[in-house]
Order: sequence, then structure tokens, then C-alpha cells
Amino acid sequence: MKPRLLFPLLFCLLAGFFTHPLQGAPAVDVRQTGTLPLLSDSTANPGVAGAFAGLSNGRIILAGGSNFPQGYPWEGGQKHYSDDVYLLTPGPDGNYACTLLPDVKFPAEGKGLAHGASVTAGNHLYCFGGTGSDGLNRTVYRLTCTGGSVRIDSVSRLPDDFTPVAATAAGNNLYIHGVGPSANLLYAYTPSSGRWKELAACPAARRSEGAVLVRQHDGHEEALYLIGGRDVTDGTLTLFTDVWEYTPVHNTWKHKGEIIPDGDHAPVVVMAPAAVPYGSGHILVLGGDDGREFSRRFALEQAIASTDDPAERDSLSRELTRAFTEHPGFSRDILAYHAITDTWIRLGTSAEPLPAVTTAVLSGNNIVLPSGEASPGVRSDRVLSVRIAEHASFGWINYSVVALYLLIMLGMGFYFMRKENSTEQFFKGGSRIPWWAAGISIFATALSAITFLSIPAKAYAADWSMFMFNMSILVIVPVVIFFYLPFFRKLSVASAYEYLEQRFSRPVRYIAAAFFCVFMFARIAIVLFLPSLALNAVTGIDIYLCILLMGVVTLIYCTMGGIEAVVWGDVIQGFILVGGAIASLFYMIGGTEGGLSEFVSVAVEDSKFHILDFAFDLTKPVFWVTFFGGFANQLLTYTSDQSVIQKYMTTKTMSGAKKSLWLNGLLSVPITVLFFCIGTGLYVFFKSHPELLSIGMQNTDSIFPHFMMCRLPAGMAGLLIAAVFAAAMSTLSSNINSISTVLTEDFLGNLRKGASDRSRMRFARWSGILVGGLGILMAVLLASFDIASLWDQFNFFLGLFTSGLGGFFMMGIFFKRIGTAGAITGFVGSMVVLLLFNSYSNVSFLLYGLIGLVSCCAIGYLSSFLFGRGR
Repeated sequence: MKPRLLFPLLFCLLAGFFTHPLQGAPAVDVRQTGTLPLLSDSTANPGVAGAFAGLSNGRIILAGGSNFPQGYPWEGGQKHYSDDVYLLTPGPDGNYACTLLPDVKFPAEGKGLAHGASVTAGNHLYCFGGTGSDGLNRTVYRLTCTGGSVRIDSVSRLPDDFTPVAATAAGNNLYIHGVGPSANLLYAYTPSSGRWKELAACPAARRSEGAVLVRQHDGHEEALYLIGGRDVTDGTLTLFTDVWEYTPVHNTWKHKGEIIPDGDHAPVVVMAPAAVPYGSGHILVLGGDDGREFSRRFALEQAIASTDDPAERDSLSRELTRAFTEHPGFSRDILAYHAITDTWIRLGTSAEPLPAVTTAVLSGNNIVLPSGEASPGVRSDRVLSVRIAEHASFGWINYSVVALYLLIMLGMGFYFMRKENSTEQFFKGGSRIPWWAAGISIFATALSAITFLSIPAKAYAADWSMFMFNMSILVIVPVVIFFYLPFFRKLSVASAYEYLEQRFSRPVRYIAAAFFCVFMFARIAIVLFLPSLALNAVTGIDIYLCILLMGVVTLIYCTMGGIEAVVWGDVIQGFILVGGAIASLFYMIGGTEGGLSEFVSVAVEDSKFHILDFAFDLTKPVFWVTFFGGFANQLLTYTSDQSVIQKYMTTKTMSGAKKSLWLNGLLSVPITVLFFCIGTGLYVFFKSHPELLSIGMQNTDSIFPHFMMCRLPAGMAGLLIAAVFAAAMSTLSSNINSISTVLTEDFLGNLRKGASDRSRMRFARWSGILVGGLGILMAVLLASFDIASLWDQFNFFLGLFTSGLGGFFMMGIFFKRIGTAGAITGFVGSMVVLLLFNSYSNVSFLLYGLIGLVSCCAIGYLSSFLFGRGR
């Protein structure tokens, strides 16, 4: 790095130490966005509690509920069960137009229904249980918004002796917690088949009222959380202050502890709140009854019922009336539970009174609370909307650090442009790249921004079970050196696919080269889009600006400077990556209460260092899956990926190529340990500081950049964000250069054999610009879509499309019997096999590479008996 560029970089970093992090605390806004209309007789609407509510075709359905239209309960008023149905339509201003549907009654018999369990699935609202004027309802209703009305269908019946309390949706099933005569019960209902299945019930004490059941991801898998509630059995009131977790995959329950928000010293009672899953790990619990006034009223009612003294009864009745009329209203607290770290915080306190006994509806970015109970016996006709805003500002210091990094990359491209005067220099660097630089470049290429973000995210959310996936590199290196490297070095090819023509035929070379280019084009778009999505979520940098900055700068320096600019850029980027990662780990441990000892203690106690699981289960990341899946995927990368093979062809000698591969392999071990430690550090840090977690983070892959923004000082945060840019750009530059090489050597070289070296150079540069530009355009288009998991998606594509390419090389080197027809049959057959596995099995995606590789060779070998031996 030139001194004149080093000084401003150091200045920005030093200035950052005196600047606070720029991640702001979330702001909670609660406001009224609608009012229930007048009733059909033009009287004021008192509101309803215990109504069935949910989203259908963009509108909120509110059906049934109860109220006291003839007088409050302390005045002798009787509870009325409503059969009214309302449709709440969102307007452009965020308010809801609330319409009473006079021709629709719920249920159809018009008897009214309230205090059951409701859940949205697809475009339907499912209603379970509830009580009406004639007792407990046994029919399951499905409500669907159709135009300006609501269709009501009876779709099933409840199991015998089952009273629903709370419901949620997960996967293809609806899960309903309820009670039987003496214990909890849990059922799964499948809407597509109408089937019921009894599951393991919560082993805790019976919870017959006021509990909520919410779905969220616990870092390993989808889970259901049963929160709070109450029960009255044999005249004894029990209020619950804890959380239980149910995992559908294992059909097991686990006690997650008491509800103790940060700053509190005693558990909090939560009854009849509104609750929704929010972001990638949180559950928001809004309002509800804290139990203090409820316990008082219950005790008074019990005392009134047990006394025979009229004077005492009158006195107690007056006190009970005061308990109703002087009730301060339900809790205004908004609590947030994080399922991954198992922590509670008090997110905020609403300025507006929050209703209880209502169902929260998540509609876009709004949490809608339709009607409900304002205080005991008193309903609310208001519709409230809760919105949580999180603000992040990247700041000029961070922008300056990233800008300096990008300028250095551009300058390097123009510097090497003067040396690249032939295709030999452009594609192979004149074979003058030092072995150690080639080794670092291979390592940096493999460590994409997806890996840079997703490995810490996996370790943060789960544990180290994926560790062995990366460790298989130590087994791969000797395999590549002894079996593959001699072929590539002996032929001295610029494109690896030239070997396939010599071993099989030109059509095989074209097929492999074409599929590689398609895969690289898709990977360019994904490697640009996914990190940009993560950065945009936590830094506030515009996603399109991220894509264009990384894409255009990479495109310029790698197409101008050739493979030398790519390799030396990778070296610089590799040091930024590792240096930034080490610095962030120190900040994590230093910011954890108790430091290193607490870091280790919490991680061990919560099993975050768990690595080896020898269970024979091919659906989970157990040892067999991660090791053999990692072996196959690493083998594919190092033996069929032109962007990697090209790197170890840039060294001058065979010995240098071997050293570069060993250096890359040995570097992978401590760096993998480092990134898994970062993931564990993120878990421990945010468990210690749950208030710093992003509430609305949509994907855990954003957790590392989020830490950078909420904890690191300005300047240092910019350097870490530059490291994410570096991780993406090191992969992008190799991808673009390798596509340029393949298009020039495998297609232009065969189609225009008389082309001069100068025209080939021109084609190489322009083909790189064209493909890179199309990749940038595709990334921009992808910015309007959502992709679930960076790691999972990346490895799915890797296994599905590249196993056949690796199969070509494996068939060519190890199976002399296989000819052109057998090789092509194996290639096509492997893709069919993988599609079948993806559609009809639960085998882990980590094994797709192995399955594709084995099936390719097996099908190719068997078909050789049909098509004949190869040459």
C-alpha cells in the first residue's frame, strides 16, 4: 500500500475510536389506525374481546368475540357472544377502513362465538374451539376473504375432550395447544388433508387460559413457544411466569426458564397478551395482564362465594366493584424474547393503552391489535398498529475507509494493465506468480462473502457441527496433488476443460465449459446480491449501491489487470479479511461481561462448542454428513472449478503449485477455527447484551455485520465492512477472470483458430466485461426477491450443478473404460438423481455434492457397457 494512501486510512481509523457506533436503539410507535363501526342497529360499538382474527388476501378478518352491551359485569350485566364479522382494509396512509358485514354471521347459526384459538394459514383464517351461548364449540371453521365479503366453511371437528387455548402455524401443519379434563394437550391439524394428530403434551401444569403459542426458529430448527397463561383447578388459581419450547421434528418439550426481562429481578406474569414472531429470532409479547389485579379479584370472588355473612358479602362486593372500576388498565410493556440466546428484554412501553384478550395480526411491517379488552369487563373499539423502526447510519468515516479500499483496488488494476500484453500473461500471469501468493489467492477465492457471513451466523445460531465440513480440505489437498495436478501441469492448459477434449471429445469440453459459465454467471449474481442484502439490512447502505460498488470496481481491476491483478488483489483482500476477523473477535470477547472466562463458560454451558455427533442421521449435520459432504464439495471445487485450477497453474513449477495447495489447506484450519469462534463470540456477546440485538433482522446471516455496526467504533466498522467487500470481490474477480478464460480458450480458440493473440486479448477483456455486467444486472434484479439462507442456498447450487463437472474429471482420470457417450450419460443422470433427491427425500443438502459425484461416475461406468469403451 502506498504511503499517501496509508495515511488517510490510519487517520480515519484513529478518528473512529473517538466516534460512537452508529446503530440506534429501536423506536416503538403505537398508534390508533382504525375504529370499529357502529353496530347494525346504529348504536355505538363497545368492541369485542376474545375475537378470532387473522389475515386473508391482504385484509384482516375479525369475527365473533364477547362484550357486555347491557351493562358492566359489576353492574350485573351479562356476557354477550357476538356473531358479527368485520373486514379491516388497509389504506395508503396506514389506517384501516373497518367494515361490518351485515350479511355474514359467525358462526352461520348466529349464536356467537368467542375465546377460542385462531391462526392464519395461506389465505385462510382457521378458528378452533371457543365458547358460545350454547357452550363449547366443537366445529373448526375456515374463514376466507372473497372480494368485499367473508366466506365461512366448516372444515373439521375437534378431537374429543379437547379445549383449544392457543394456536400457531409451522410448515404444513397448524399446532393447537389446549387442555383435557386434567392435563395439557397438543394436536397438529393438517389443512390439506383435514387430519388430526395427537402430539406430546407440555409436561408442565395445566394451562387452560391466557397462554400464547408462537412459532420461531431456535437456531437449529423451527420450534413452538408456549408462553405464560393461567389455570384454575379445584378453586386454586395458578399464574405462569415461564416459557416452554416444543420442537416438532423431535416431538419433545423443553423448559426454557422464567420470563425475566433485563433489569428485573423477579419473573413476570404474562396472561392473555398479543404475541407474534418477529424477524429471524424474536417473539414480541405485547401487553397482557400481569396478574396482580387478577389475583386480587379472584381472591375477592372466592371470599364472596364462601361467606354466609350478608354484611361481609356486601363489603367484599363493594371492594370487588372498586377493583373493577379502579383498574389501571393492562400492561403497556412490549417484551421481546430471543429464541436463539434465550433472553428477554423490555423493548419499550406504549404511550397508548394496550388491549388484552386479542389476537395480534402481522401485516407487512405492522403488528395490528384489533379491538380487545381495555380493562376487566371493558372492551375497546380501537384498532392499534405497532411499528418498530431501527435506524442505522454508516457515517462519513466508515464511507471514507471503504472508499480508500476501493481506490486501492482500482489503482492495482491499472498498474497491472501495463504488464498484460498477451493471453499467456492475462490468463496465467506469465507463470511468475509466487507459490505463496497463489496459495493465499486460492484461499481468498474460496472464502467468499457468503462464507465470511454465514459461517459465523451458523455457529452463532447453532454450534460447531458444521466445522468438519471445512476440515475435509486436509484430505483433499493430497488427493488433488497426487491425482489431478499432474494432468493439468503436464498439459499446461489455460483452461481445465481442454483436458476433457483430449480425454473424451470436443462436445464434452463444450458441455463442461458451457455449464461452468452458466454456473459462474449465477454465482456472480448471488455473490453480489447476498452480501449486499446483509449489509443493507444493518448499515443502511443502499443495496443497489453495494452491488454496483463491488461489481463495477471488481470488473474494472480484474478485466484490466488480468490474473495478476486478481491474485495480488486476493492477497491484499485476504489480509483484510483475516485482520478484520481477528479484531472483531477481540472486541466481542472484550465486550462480554466477564471477558474470556465468561466467553468460554457460557459457550460450554450452552453446548456451543459441540462438534462431533456420530448419530447415523443423513438429514442433519452429523459427523458423517458434514465430513463426507465437505469432502465431495471440496473435491469438486479443487478439481473442476476453473477459478481455482487457474490459480495453481500460475506458479512457475510443479513444486510451487504443490506448495500453494498445501498453504491454502493449512491456512483453512486456523481460519475456520477463527470464524467459528466469531460465531460463538457473537452468541455469548448478544446473550450478555440482548438489548443490542436487532429486533427486525430477517436473516441470521446479517448478525456479523450487525455486530460491526452496533459495537465497533466508526472507522473500525468501516474496515470490517470493507472486509465483507473484500470477501465478495476476491471471489468475483476470480469468477469473472475464469469465465473470460473459458470463453476465450474453449470457444473462441476452437471457433476462430486463426485469431491473433491481440484479438484474443481484446475478446478476453470484453467477454469479462459483458459477463460481469450481466451478473451485476442480475444481482440488481435479485434485489427484489428474498433468499432464505446464504450457506444453504450456496451449497445447494454447488452440489446440484457442479457435481457433474467434477464427475467428468473423475471419470476421465480414474475410469478408462468410460467414453464420450458414457460421460455425457453420467453427467445428465447425476442431475436427474439430484433433482429426485431434492424432491422426494429429506437427505441433507450437504450431501448433494457427494450424491451427484457418485451417481455421475456410477451411471457413466454402467452406461459404458452399453456404449463401448472410451479411448
